[in-house]
Amino acid sequence: MNTIKLGNKIIDDNSLYFIADIGANHNGSLEKAIELIHSS
Repeated sequence: MNTIKLGNKIIDDNSLYFIADIGANHNGSLEKAIELIHSS
């Protein structure tokens, strides 16, 4: 089994995480940034 430690959490082969990056895709618009967060 593969494991890594992130902070105080142990992540193994049975863990599922979604990692999203909104970067500058919002073009300075708060409304667009919120929309991107909800769609990820």
